[in-house]
Amino acid sequence: ASQLPVVLIDNWLPSCRWDSVMLDNTGGVAQATERLIDMGHTEIVFVSGPDHPSVVERRAGYGEVMRRHGLSTQIIYVGELGIGEGDAAAEEIVRNLPGTTAVICSNDMQAFGVLRRLAHLGCQVPGDISVVGFDDVSMATLTFPPLTTVNVDRIAFGRLAVELLMSRVQSPG
Repeated sequence: ASQLPVVLIDNWLPSCRWDSVMLDNTGGVAQATERLIDMGHTEIVFVSGPDHPSVVERRAGYGEVMRRHGLSTQIIYVGELGIGEGDAAAEEIVRNLPGTTAVICSNDMQAFGVLRRLAHLGCQVPGDISVVGFDDVSMATLTFPPLTTVNVDRIAFGRLAVELLMSRVQSPG
């Protein structure tokens, strides 16, 4: 029986032979972390989500840069990638990590929650604390201040996945 080709987008499965198209999650967060350090931040917290491959790679990018600069990592693990988890993470940061000057979130939805909770708690962004997301969703420009976020070129990403899928359809094996 023949199998239809499959291309996974922003995901991979180590036990299968399907093609996948992945972002440079590690590099994207590494660049964001480097930028924050260049701006003078040393107490940077990473808000992690579930152990999805993208989140694991993003967390790794943060950790690599922090260790290279001799800075301690602070990771808050939350169960999902939503606004509510960002709210909870911001609450934990303010309560338990008061020296924090910057937060990097696994995605923009978490960052929206962090922004919302920090504003509710009277923290100024970026004056008191900087917040960075990942994905550059269209709503990132609607927050105040606009969310700083790692850009993802979704059109190029999708185009690459379709090209890979079409090549597998035309030349299986």
